[in-house]
Amino acid sequence: ITGSNTTIGWLNVRNFPSDGIEVQADDVWLFSNRIGTDWGGIAAMGNKEFGVRIQGGSRNRVDSNVISANALGGIAIFGDTADNNEVTENIIGAQVGGLIALPNAKNGLTITDGDATFVSNNVISGNTLAGMVLSGSSTGNRVAGNKIGTKVTGNAALPNGGEGIVIQSSGNQIGGNSVALRN
Repeated sequence: ITGSNTTIGWLNVRNFPSDGIEVQADDVWLFSNRIGTDWGGIAAMGNKEFGVRIQGGSRNRVDSNVISANALGGIAIFGDTADNNEVTENIIGAQVGGLIALPNAKNGLTITDGDATFVSNNVISGNTLAGMVLSGSSTGNRVAGNKIGTKVTGNAALPNGGEGIVIQSSGNQIGGNSVALRN
């Protein structure tokens, strides 16, 4: 997607030879899609790279999608200009109900050099490697209220194969002092 102010919803994006959806624009909203699965969100039909790649775009929203079974990972946000994005209420690495693993082959969510992304209320579980990675010069990102390595209920394990969150950059906020902000 290279056109700004674009909305993409209710699509089944699967079996592509590269990324399921690549965003190189600002103000794109991806909502209620099945990316890397069948329409029911149950069977693996992964894309060969990332489910969603945001390459340098800002103010994009990835909201209420199932993003699972992709070869390079669920969501990747890359680039010094990939700022002020929002990743909310997605299921990343599990089936549609958030109870059974349908792993992305690497990390669930990776942010490299992007700043001020808000990651909240996602289920980031069942991925082959880490649930989430913050790396490069990424700063000012907020990660709050996610279920990482648990089922959607939060009271039973659905582990990622590696760490829950890998932090290789500084100046990011993980969790908070209220129950709603904890991961």
